[in-house]
Amino acid sequence: MDVCDVVRSVENKLFNVYCKRGYTNINIEIENGSELGDGYVALVLRALVTGEKNGEESKKNIIVKCAPKALEVRKVMPITQLFVREAFFYSNILPRYEKIQNDAGLSQDMKCEFPHCIDVCDDYLEEHVALENLKAKGYELCKQIDYEHAEKAFEILGKFHALSLIFEKRHKGEFEYCVSQSNEIFFNNLDEYNCSGLCIFLEKAKSKFINCIVDEDHRKAVAKALRDDFYKMMQKFCSSGKIKVIVHGDFWLNNMFFKYQDGVPLKALPIDFQIIRYQSPVNDLLYFTGGSSDASLRRNHFWKLFDVYYDSFKEFINLCGYDVENICSYDDMKKELYNQALYGIISGVFTLPFFTSDEVVKPHEMFHGNYPNSFLVDNETYKRRVNDLVTDFITWNFLE
Repeated sequence: MDVCDVVRSVENKLFNVYCKRGYTNINIEIENGSELGDGYVALVLRALVTGEKNGEESKKNIIVKCAPKALEVRKVMPITQLFVREAFFYSNILPRYEKIQNDAGLSQDMKCEFPHCIDVCDDYLEEHVALENLKAKGYELCKQIDYEHAEKAFEILGKFHALSLIFEKRHKGEFEYCVSQSNEIFFNNLDEYNCSGLCIFLEKAKSKFINCIVDEDHRKAVAKALRDDFYKMMQKFCSSGKIKVIVHGDFWLNNMFFKYQDGVPLKALPIDFQIIRYQSPVNDLLYFTGGSSDASLRRNHFWKLFDVYYDSFKEFINLCGYDVENICSYDDMKKELYNQALYGIISGVFTLPFFTSDEVVKPHEMFHGNYPNSFLVDNETYKRRVNDLVTDFITWNFLE
């Protein structure tokens, strides 16, 4: 994309936003905000907006996610749909979630917090989402997952899922409309996007994953579990589940910020709502497990983290005036986890080629059929992560 054109467009849009809000003497400085592993489907810009309002000086630190304009990217990535989905979340779902929490009188510590949204635009080729810069508020990304970070991530996930169920209970008509706008994105052709490149990549990734498994019995078990093509499996997991909520859909390490005190994480804050869908809540747990956890974290803490998640889910629902036993008991959620468990392996198939790469991997290049060396040759990190994940899932009887 022409970065200069994007910067000018962002400057104009932010200028108009703050003009409408009564600011004068507005000045906008923009610089690149992307780092390694950030912005898989967006150009990320940092903006510093200064101005005056009511005689007082003001300074705003903003992150702007901008959609790629290039047609060759949009043909193999559902760019329009991803940005429309996130704009829909901030415009339609988040205000309801915030009202639910305010009406319940929840303390700031108990709330599921979200980034403050400055502006959204879903106009074709001009799609963007402008948010407060969380780093300027003391939040940081986590570079290496451990139990303390996973605990905070699972706590906030329990609250996030609870909000969906409460929304459904209180405003069923509005909720059903939001669900109707939260269908699967990647496997549905729309506008210029065609999912054939993604499907080809996933079949290659599946073969790569299976062939990497060292234990013959484990390899046969996974091959049997993944015998259907990815399209069919994803359709199944998008529709199955006895319990359903609006899930995050891309719940991994880089989509969370953390607030710290003396180096200890106090709270997690989720970001990036481009793939929210109506699915089983445990799919988010399994996605995190398949892509962001290592063997040590799983083997020492997985079931404790599941309890952390459910306890947070339960407490939040109870604080909002409902009996969790009438909505989803602990046994119901655990049964759901076993029923959906294969989704964790599917998530590993899809994400580990990206998450274990020692080079910058661009999804649209992969979906065009341009596979980097890190995909064609299995590195030791990838081999270890695959075999550890499979061993754990078989040990827990997740593939039966």
